[in-house]
Amino acid sequence: MPILFGALMAFLMYQLSVVIGAIPVVGKHLPKFARMLLATIVAIIAILILTAIFTRNLEQIARVAPGYFDAFSDLINRIAAFFHFELSLTWQNIQSTLFADIKLDAAIRFGLGSLSVSIAHAFLIFIYAAFFLAERRHLDAKIAYAFKDEKARKTIQTVLRRIADNVGTYIAIKTLVNVILGIVCWLVLWLFGIEYAIFWALITAIFNYIPYVGSLFAVMLPVFVSIGQYETIESTLVLLASLILLQNVIGYYVEPRMLGKGLNMSPLLIIISLAVWTGIWGIAGAILSLPLTAAIIILLESIPSLRPLAIFMNAGPIPEFEEEEEAQAG
Repeated sequence: MPILFGALMAFLMYQLSVVIGAIPVVGKHLPKFARMLLATIVAIIAILILTAIFTRNLEQIARVAPGYFDAFSDLINRIAAFFHFELSLTWQNIQSTLFADIKLDAAIRFGLGSLSVSIAHAFLIFIYAAFFLAERRHLDAKIAYAFKDEKARKTIQTVLRRIADNVGTYIAIKTLVNVILGIVCWLVLWLFGIEYAIFWALITAIFNYIPYVGSLFAVMLPVFVSIGQYETIESTLVLLASLILLQNVIGYYVEPRMLGKGLNMSPLLIIISLAVWTGIWGIAGAILSLPLTAAIIILLESIPSLRPLAIFMNAGPIPEFEEEEEAQAG
């Protein structure tokens, strides 16, 4: 899993170096090494900032989490009373009924601590990314030496180029969209006075990599926190409506225009791949589900006997590898 995340970070760093090269006046005069060095520095700074945000907020959130649960229980009781139901719900009751002898507060702290350790492992991912980028320089020469048959060589080059173009571009643009979403979400949460607004905005940006369910989960977390802060349910409903509107604007207007056709995957396949990769690697698998499945589809497209399977996995028609190769040769 860290190796796969390292590959994705390598895509991001390469795309960032391309963006640096496109900077007017300065960018075109920078050699490739200097652009990649700047991209590396930016990546390291981003990792340090993310690590600092998580480690600063996780322990504090773990301490106040029981208060949020109590406020949520009180809200459920008030709703039940409104509909003339007798209900005495407390967080202790929920914990004893659903989780038996499990000390959920301790489990929350353990989970948050594990997440903090995982973020610290981002530096290992960065090391993998550096090796991927270093290996990339010699890839064409190795392919030419390994595959003497010209058709086989061009097929391998086409597959790798399409994976780099499709998956790399998707990851880069999706990351930019998520950064925009995180900034706007932080602004909304800050205006509503939500505690740990920058942390929840960061969680929103990360979970937006997960198709469909990620954005829903990211919205519910700060709304759940707002229940513990606000005295009236009206304020929570206004926050919920604001976050849903924000997610819809980003998800249905901004993102499609920036991504274009994206990875051209069937919606059914997206759901299936999300379930499969989440079952294998949990949240990390959910984040990796689309890039991994897209790479598998491209590999299937390159094998004539498996191309019908790739057609059913796509949302639309797929390009013919022979036509692409002839166009390249021409």
